Amino acid sequence: MPKETLKELEYELREVQGEVEILASLDMDTEEAEKALSTLKGRILKKAEAIDAIITSFNIGDSRIDAMVGVLQNEIACLKQRKQSLSNNKERLMNYLAEAGVVSKDNPLRTSAHTYFIQNTNGELKVADPNNIPREYIKTEVVETIDKRALRNDVIAKKVQIDGVSVESKTRVSRR
Repeated sequence: MPKETLKELEYELREVQGEVEILASLDMDTEEAEKALSTLKGRILKKAEAIDAIITSFNIGDSRIDAMVGVLQNEIACLKQRKQSLSNNKERLMNYLAEAGVVSKDNPLRTSAHTYFIQNTNGELKVADPNNIPREYIKTEVVETIDKRALRNDVIAKKVQIDGVSVESKTRVSRR
């Protein structure tokens, strides 16, 4: 089957529609009209097959993209693990400098590019029992959102009618 672009198919469809209009306006006998309509029907079916092939290629492309997304998500997860591993190894190596006595509180290590020194830092806050925390440190957040799924379903089922709220009904071609 020759590959045709959507533009070519659209042009062909318009051409066929023009021919149907011409046939409708001509005064032809039944046998000639049936022959001409049969030819047009064959061309239309051929174009429908071409359109189906294009839609199928869209589906294949969509599936390939989904597969690539999965592969890339796995790759991202692996890269995040590798990054964490590198960070842990770097931290262990830097701590080794202190354990080996190469770096101390009073004796930093100076290289041609960097200086290594002992520094006290604060870690993350850990709360064993949240009930012991004074109210001044408690923050309350209230977030209101619309449950769009439930509202949509109720509007479609005509259970609720609210001014300014609607669900647009669409008619489209589907495929099995």
